[in-house]
Amino acid sequence: MRLEGVEHRQILQALQEPISEYDFGAVGLTVVNGMEDFIWDPHLVDDSDVALFREYATQMRLLALGERDEAAILALQTQFPESYSRLVVEMKSMGMKTINPKAISEVKYSDSERAEKARPVDDAIARIKNEANKIVWAADHQPEILEAHARIRDRRLIGRIGIEKYDRANDYLAKSFYKTLSELRKHQEWHRKQQVIDVTPEPAREK
Repeated sequence: MRLEGVEHRQILQALQEPISEYDFGAVGLTVVNGMEDFIWDPHLVDDSDVALFREYATQMRLLALGERDEAAILALQTQFPESYSRLVVEMKSMGMKTINPKAISEVKYSDSERAEKARPVDDAIARIKNEANKIVWAADHQPEILEAHARIRDRRLIGRIGIEKYDRANDYLAKSFYKTLSELRKHQEWHRKQQVIDVTPEPAREK
């Protein structure tokens, strides 16, 4: 029992050790740059509204490909209010005070050099799209990632137990069992003899 307890604790410890990129490679899963958090913990997407993030990804991609003018932002507000609300939240986080389709489409950075490269709306769209793409990717690949986690645990379990180790432990337990059984039988035989009453008649004495 002590031996089994030690093996049980060692197995649990091995199964709970952090998973490395090498472990994923050993079971055929490539760690994608930027997706590490979702690969190491595939349950991060369980509380996410994946359908909504799919909408974010699609609408932000379309905006990034289009003009991103007032008409485009107004159409987003009318047809996809959830995506528009997410864009508003991102613009507010960037310090924008006045929020409406016209302001969103026309506001520029105060830094002239920075304003030439991108507008706040461009950066906001890119951030939302990047976040949404990660959630969508993680949701689409969650079964594959969960399977990889299970295969890694199986490999660790097999490696920790090992057929040879198991046989040695089994032999040890078997020898201990039969040794104990032999001693028990000896004790039972001795105990039986103590309770036997000798009824053999004594030889007659000569007078």
